[in-house]
Amino acid sequence: MLNKFIYLLFLFFLNSCVNNSCISKIEIEKSQNIGFVKFGDTLIKKIPFKNISSNTLKIINIESSCGCTFVKLKDSIIESNCSSELTVILSPKTENKKIISESIVIEANTDPIFNVIYLNGKIEN
Repeated sequence: MLNKFIYLLFLFFLNSCVNNSCISKIEIEKSQNIGFVKFGDTLIKKIPFKNISSNTLKIINIESSCGCTFVKLKDSIIESNCSSELTVILSPKTENKKIISESIVIEANTDPIFNVIYLNGKIEN
């Protein structure tokens, strides 16, 4: 009996997201110019974003394309028409690399599920 109840509860929650009723929309600058970074230095950049939908934005996961970029999220749940920010910490590890071209992928209840932000800049020696 308990298993049936859990199964029905699962179906109820699954059905509640039909017809995009749980889909949110994120407004964020997709291309971020970070300028010049000296090799060995650490750059900290705040990237604001906003939930521009009538549904709650739920950020599930954030990943960066390399080990030199770390991302901190202020809030993972953002209500309708509210804003938050990402804090990006970038420390170039390769002296031979002259151009920074990294990406950050935000997984959320958006369509599409994955939102990519591109970081572009240059490394000075």
